[in-house]
Amino acid sequence: MRRACRPLLVVPALALAACAPAARAPAAGAPDPAAADAAQIRNLVDTFLAAWNAGNDAALARLLAEDATVIPPDGTATQGREAFRRAAAEYFRNFTATQTATTDEVSLHGDLAVATGTWRVREKPRAGGEEQVRAGRWLAVEKRQADGSWLPWRWIFNQADAAAAEPATAEAEIAQLLTAYAAAINSRNEARVRELYPSISAAGIRDLMRIGSTDIIKIVPAPGAVRVSGTGDALEILLSAEIVPQSQQGQARRMVYTVARGPRGWYIVSARAVQD
Repeated sequence: MRRACRPLLVVPALALAACAPAARAPAAGAPDPAAADAAQIRNLVDTFLAAWNAGNDAALARLLAEDATVIPPDGTATQGREAFRRAAAEYFRNFTATQTATTDEVSLHGDLAVATGTWRVREKPRAGGEEQVRAGRWLAVEKRQADGSWLPWRWIFNQADAAAAEPATAEAEIAQLLTAYAAAINSRNEARVRELYPSISAAGIRDLMRIGSTDIIKIVPAPGAVRVSGTGDALEILLSAEIVPQSQQGQARRMVYTVARGPRGWYIVSARAVQD
């Protein structure tokens, strides 16, 4: 079996936190075109993962530009939508697989965008054998189509030893989550805050937007996160962190976050302040 599609990674998302600003700020109350484009690229990850986890090679192929090039870890390029579909179909004939992915950054550059993130696949041979876990990072160049939509045009990903790298990968991904969360607060991006912390209350949002309007912050994880429940993709981790203002306008807050890994990667389950 060709390895050109193993594992296929989600570019859309593909991919997270930073988005280049538009050349001109939108009028007050008007939708931000740059934010809408970035959101569309991020949302592709859900569509991609749904198609992947359903083993739908045709749906996956439709999520690539017609002239897309995909370069997997072995360097063997797959060129064109139909070639990608055939590679995906071959893969799904030989494996059952589930995939999760994160999008760490989306930056816009005119009619092109660059997205990066992580991927993780659990796969098992249909002919029998042990389940394997594969993981790595991906980078995609998205291209605006004639109808205004975005599709992956160039896409490359690497592969690490997922079993050996799991603890370090989880730690790095959680650090990225907190960095993205701080960036959303600093930019007063309420939609992004809710994406990273789905259960946050209205009062919590107001508090964070107030912080973002008066100071720039960073969130620093304390060493030694504590695993509290679950394994694999159901993992929940309790960790301590500090919200640190980058000026003298505010005081540092000690926080305890519970985070979990879902289909789109790590997200915040709960947060509470810790009194000194």
